[in-house]
Amino acid sequence: MQQAHKAVVANSMWRTGSTYLAKQFHESPRYKLYYEPCHEVILKASTISMTGKERAQLRQKMRHPQFKDPLIAAFQEKDELTGRPISEFFDPASSFHDVYNDASEDTVEYLLAAARVAEANDQIPFFGFCRSGIQHKSWDSAFEGQHIYLWRDPREQFRSYGWGRDNFYFVPATIAQLLLSKPLAPIVDRLASPWRTKPARLIFQRVPARSSITFLRLGRLFAARLPLDKVYGLFYLSWLTSYLSNTRSKTFAFSLSELAKDKAKLGRLEADYGISISGLEATPNQTVHGIDYANTERQVEALVDQYFSASGQAAAKQKKWSWSAKHSGTMTSALAAALVFAD
Repeated sequence: MQQAHKAVVANSMWRTGSTYLAKQFHESPRYKLYYEPCHEVILKASTISMTGKERAQLRQKMRHPQFKDPLIAAFQEKDELTGRPISEFFDPASSFHDVYNDASEDTVEYLLAAARVAEANDQIPFFGFCRSGIQHKSWDSAFEGQHIYLWRDPREQFRSYGWGRDNFYFVPATIAQLLLSKPLAPIVDRLASPWRTKPARLIFQRVPARSSITFLRLGRLFAARLPLDKVYGLFYLSWLTSYLSNTRSKTFAFSLSELAKDKAKLGRLEADYGISISGLEATPNQTVHGIDYANTERQVEALVDQYFSASGQAAAKQKKWSWSAKHSGTMTSALAAALVFAD
């Protein structure tokens, strides 16, 4: 069994404020920042130079406007144990294929190589994941200590994805990740109709893991043919799965809006990790109009409850959980008891 390394593992989804959180750790010399280590751009890290023009292009492509230099530079450093750049260990399956599956052994080795580089410089590695899904369980055990899960209200998070307005990345990528998920396949089929999802899944499965542009194009085509409620339902499935998989006993879970209101929790974060949080604000509380949120959330929760109960994975005594209960107070879900997919 490999020795566990000391690290800060901060799992999250896109558009949760993860860049802001990473910046707080990046400003402390105690930490070596590895942000978005599952980003598909890492595949090309060894061929990217750090000229001024390429720095600007990478910041835009990786959506890291708060950082002066592209964070990909950290992945270009060499692991002394193997003599290889960290990026050479990267498994592109972690970008799309494995997000709602198990992570590969190659992905775990990749993160361990990064940890060794940080430790060689007497720093603690900070891993900021925006694609933790359920693949996080494969790497969490490689790093000792309490992990972080950064979440956001799903309704405002979905709006920030910008689907149908100005962004065609987050929703298509989510569609690709869900259609490639084995554990969630029955629920995805029920939500978006098997006559759509099964042929699409076969196509997605034939796409090479490194072909991110193809995944995104196919995801756009698939999502464009769905009503908005269905698109939100698939997003909510990804949100619910990620949230419940990550918010377990050894996880410090919070949203930025929660931290902005809860000074005790904010103080705990600063004290536990030896950082100083500055410029903290609640995330914008805006939603997309025209979605029946409560009904869509109840439908997703009912499907996961039905599927995992039927498959014998739900514990009858497990406390029920529901996000939509915050608004409607009616639906329950056994997913919390069932999230043993990859164990």
